[in-house]
Amino acid sequence: MVDTTPFRQKNADQYPIGATLEEQARHTDWEEELKHMPNQKLHRNISFVKSGLRLVACIFGITQMYVVAFALLFMAEVVGIYEEMV
Repeated sequence: MVDTTPFRQKNADQYPIGATLEEQARHTDWEEELKHMPNQKLHRNISFVKSGLRLVACIFGITQMYVVAFALLFMAEVVGIYEEMV
């Protein structure tokens, strides 16, 4: 019988001694694992927004509009926290 315990719930002790990565991969239900993967496109798009905010903040900083620059940098950090949760 094949062990279908999700890979993220296993530790090294649950595999036979000397099991190679290929053997471990064969006994992993990859369809179940993919359900728990983060949305890569959304993560990328949020990262672009965060970078855009930082660039605009730099422009405001160069033009000595420091309050706006710091506000945009703060917003970029908030977006960065959200990015890590996606």
